[in-house]
Amino acid sequence: MTQPNDHEQSQQWPPPGGPPGYYGSPAVPAQAYPQGGPGVPGAPYPGAPYPGGFPGAQSYKEPTVAWVLWVFLGFAGGHHFYLGDTKRGVAHLVGLVLSILTAVIIIGLLGYIALFVLWIIDATQMSARIRQCNARIFAANRAAGLA
Repeated sequence: MTQPNDHEQSQQWPPPGGPPGYYGSPAVPAQAYPQGGPGVPGAPYPGAPYPGGFPGAQSYKEPTVAWVLWVFLGFAGGHHFYLGDTKRGVAHLVGLVLSILTAVIIIGLLGYIALFVLWIIDATQMSARIRQCNARIFAANRAAGLA
């Protein structure tokens, strides 16, 4: 068996000690990259190229956050604002403010009852609204070439 010459040895992959730029590789010391270099934790590539998602891409809505907002801020429409349905959120908020202002008379109490009924209806439709919102976000990201 013959020994590889210098040219064949330089073409060997992976090179001895690992590919250049990987942690512990003698070819490129880790100090050469302030972020650690490719393949080293903290480096932008090739691990997770964009830790928070692609730049400019919209992030998907978390169902847990939507449900927590529904529980604690449902009367004020907090979950609608989170899911991007601003018109419904404003309608809930205005209804709550009017109910508070007119609570000294019976009409305000009827407003609270209406808000409670809407709160229960929102609970039955929450999963579908989250899916619709995330589908819109996916379509927007895909149209922008980010998904």
